[in-house]
Amino acid sequence: MTALSIMAVLAKRLNSASAVVRAFSLLSVMAVTGCLSVDSKPFKQADLDLLAATLDVQYQVLSTTDKAACARVELSECFTAELTFTFPHAAPADDWVLFFSHLVPIRDVDSNVVSIEHVNGDLHKVNFINAIAAGETVKVPFIAQFWHVSRSDIVPNMYVSGAGLQPRIVKSTEAVVDENTKINYAAHAGDFNDQNRLTRGEDDQLPLATSEWLYDYYSAFASVASEPSEPRIVPNVKVAQWSGEHIVLTKGLNVRALINRGVKPALDELLQAGIVFNDDGLVVNWQVNELPNEHYGLVIDSDSIIVQASNLQSVQYALLSLAQLYDAPTQQIPVGAIDDAPEYAYRGMHIDIARNYNGKNSLFTLLDEMFLGKLNRLHLHFADDEGWRIAIQEFPELTSLGAFRCADDTQCLQPQLGAGPHRTAQVNGYLTEQDYIELLQYAQQRNIEVIPSFDTPGHARAAVQAMEQRWSASGDHTYRLVDPADKTVYSSIQYYNDNTLNPCIDSSYRFVDVVVSRLQAMHQQAGNSLKTFHLGADETAGAWVNSPACEALLGRVLTLDDVHDLLGHFVQKVYAMTQQKGLNLAGWSDGMGTIPTEQRAADMLVTVWTTLAAGGAETAHAWNESPAHSVYSFPDVLYFDFPYQNHPHEPGYYWASKNTDVFKVFQFTPQVLPVHQWLWTERKGHDFAYEHALSNSQPLGIQGQVWSEVIRSPQTLEYMLYPRLYALAERAWAKPEWSASAEQVVTSKGQGREQLLAHQQKAWVSFAQQLTRFHLPRLEARGVNFRLPPPGVKGSQGEYSFNNLYPNLVTEAYVDNAWQVVNKQQAYAADTIFRSRLPDTSVASRSVCADDCLAPKKR
Repeated sequence: MTALSIMAVLAKRLNSASAVVRAFSLLSVMAVTGCLSVDSKPFKQADLDLLAATLDVQYQVLSTTDKAACARVELSECFTAELTFTFPHAAPADDWVLFFSHLVPIRDVDSNVVSIEHVNGDLHKVNFINAIAAGETVKVPFIAQFWHVSRSDIVPNMYVSGAGLQPRIVKSTEAVVDENTKINYAAHAGDFNDQNRLTRGEDDQLPLATSEWLYDYYSAFASVASEPSEPRIVPNVKVAQWSGEHIVLTKGLNVRALINRGVKPALDELLQAGIVFNDDGLVVNWQVNELPNEHYGLVIDSDSIIVQASNLQSVQYALLSLAQLYDAPTQQIPVGAIDDAPEYAYRGMHIDIARNYNGKNSLFTLLDEMFLGKLNRLHLHFADDEGWRIAIQEFPELTSLGAFRCADDTQCLQPQLGAGPHRTAQVNGYLTEQDYIELLQYAQQRNIEVIPSFDTPGHARAAVQAMEQRWSASGDHTYRLVDPADKTVYSSIQYYNDNTLNPCIDSSYRFVDVVVSRLQAMHQQAGNSLKTFHLGADETAGAWVNSPACEALLGRVLTLDDVHDLLGHFVQKVYAMTQQKGLNLAGWSDGMGTIPTEQRAADMLVTVWTTLAAGGAETAHAWNESPAHSVYSFPDVLYFDFPYQNHPHEPGYYWASKNTDVFKVFQFTPQVLPVHQWLWTERKGHDFAYEHALSNSQPLGIQGQVWSEVIRSPQTLEYMLYPRLYALAERAWAKPEWSASAEQVVTSKGQGREQLLAHQQKAWVSFAQQLTRFHLPRLEARGVNFRLPPPGVKGSQGEYSFNNLYPNLVTEAYVDNAWQVVNKQQAYAADTIFRSRLPDTSVASRSVCADDCLAPKKR
């Protein structure tokens, strides 16, 4: 540490002139006695590299129930945690800083050695006030808002930086991969093995998914017959009649009548299922019937297979069902007939590629799986605060700057969400125009409409910063997205202070117009016209209240209440624009709710995302009764970036649900929304209730969502998507067989709940059998990662019983440094860990242990 740097620190702490004089005297004495080297060695790149390579960092949550800590920072919900820094080598104080992502701002730091500053979004900066000696350990306790009760809450890739030096990721904080699940998590995340680290405050009643809890949960399915009585596909068919006989396809199928008819993707799925094509095989013919769109019939007998459909889209759906009916080991298909049609016209999946970009291949894989599940809308969210992921040739800055996060904010956006300091990070990147055109064509071949989305006017930091760079370079205001005189101080839902475009200036609308026009051109080039544009329009915080442009627009001094009116002004202006372009306008329900009731129209698509526990049924009912089309996307059940179960090693955000497993998605009953108050709890395990009359009005459809804040690899994305996607497909295509029972439960105010649940569990078993028989082996063969549920384990003193949520999984124990199939006659040590595995594959669940061991560390 240099004399000047020590002087700077002392001057900060001492506020009087005499104190400063005393500080200079102290420095002189230190220099004379040799305690201080005035000409200390400058901090070089090699020093920073050594620091990054050797600094050990540990992040440990201490308590989520410390009321005194919350009171100290005037928060109703908070947690305490501690960062521990261990320095094998000495480090100066002033020549370097450390940056890291923390999902919520740190509000209080109890340290006289370290200061932590919130920069923007989730980015924080750490300054070490004093020089650090070799071997020194620094502990930094702090308080932050809300909770961190999951390993995925701790974000990887802290990095160190210095003036004129290349930043480096601190190695001890890099992301590592779980051996079993292949999910990506931060190496420095601490333990979650204490009750005070596992609950979101004292009112959190949601049970932890311990191995014993899992055993009891799975036991409810055990009494159901293990074999389905008749053939089953996913999604389930509307009507089927089976003779009980089977045909052996010794020579495969003759599909010559369908070659070059535009159904190649479905024929490829037949091949993937193991069926061979042979001119001597059983003949498959297409019989043109005047069936409604997406309806099909399938007749299978010993002479031929007849597909009945009015168009190629329906023919493909029939062939997809045929692929699932085939049993590869026996080469058999059942004799019978299917009459099938979807419950909903809109069957969608939303994926966020803006927060973290996991490559275009993951999108093509998603389209394949959506196609197999007969889903037909891909809501592609390609722009948000943290990234812009599609090339717009009129605005190259959107991708040259906005598609990358790195430490140099003249070249990239600020690092967020653990992206680290380097432009080459895996989560950076974008779709070129050609990429997008290929994606559109691939989707069209599979009957899937792509709905592009970039969030406006909030969640728009990537666009705002890119266009600010454009303005700074050219001085041209034509497409600037901010009012330069706006002095509003605000913090968005994700803690940004500069992420909204201004709805009161013409340049904002010129920008939107150019982007939408370019999207239309790309769709046209791909051979399919753009039908719907999704503008987002959610979560605009308290922006614009001090914008002169907005004051001029409304003709008054503004308050926070005016933000709603300004958002409505923006939505209606964009709606008029899309009308002129012949498009439908889509948006999230809060933003679209700014449109007056009498102005809601059939060319509006509303994505309803109010939670069921917070009145989502009422919100849905209001939109269903309007001319606009609604799509259910309730976070309680349809957000697939949420954890499967309430366990610290299950990744995901959990602001609305911490237990969205595949069965929960499967039992969702969109036709009878009020029934869920008797099936589920709100996010912390409490009952919820609402009054809502049964209505015959129904949505246009339902849609699953994946937001990517904590998804930093394709394997993690796949883990979150699959197999929940197939339960989504089931609910979007097939009306639940228990719908009438659900209506009775609502009518009788909860009576009959147990019978309804038993009905759902029985239906689940045949669905789960098809998952393990067909879908999961197929994913494994394609190299796609997916989640298996861990086993239930119950017992004591080494005598354990085991079960599982899916049929036919293998349960294994880790004994003698190897995984072995459990032996019910064997007594296992109390610290033994167990996992489930899909037979004949290496795909396994996360590991669990019994005897109150919550989160095993090894393997």
